Amino acid sequence: RPPEEYRPTFRDVPLARDVHGNALSYPLAFVEAAAAAGLVVGRTGGEEGPLFDPEAPVTRVQLAQMVARMVRNLGGDSPYAPEAAGAPTPLLVDVPLVDVPAHATEDVALVARLGLMMGYAGGRFDPYAEAQRGHVALVISRYLDWAATAGLR
Repeated sequence: RPPEEYRPTFRDVPLARDVHGNALSYPLAFVEAAAAAGLVVGRTGGEEGPLFDPEAPVTRVQLAQMVARMVRNLGGDSPYAPEAAGAPTPLLVDVPLVDVPAHATEDVALVARLGLMMGYAGGRFDPYAEAQRGHVALVISRYLDWAATAGLR
């Protein structure tokens, strides 16, 4: 639980309270933990402070950036071995992706090289498409398998 006097990193993720006035941990504590770990950075919010936009959907490029930060925080970059995780499906990790924005090319290249996220036919990554819940679960599952296979957790 966040302390009563907690000042949030993002001005649009305030400390929520229940009907009795007690501080609630969701979403503030979780957003703050992700920010403290360097996994989420928000966006510019002007002089009033940065914004997180907690109700907005996550795009594929944002997911790739968060997962790349998780990988870097663990200090590893060995390729994901799906066969070690029981997934025999081959992963296409060397396909050049032509539609990734310049600010995210390193992150997308890292998660693609590790086999954590892939592109689509024609070298598309579709960076601004919403990351569907099932896709997020798949990427997180691959990340957890990768971390275990690489001996990082």
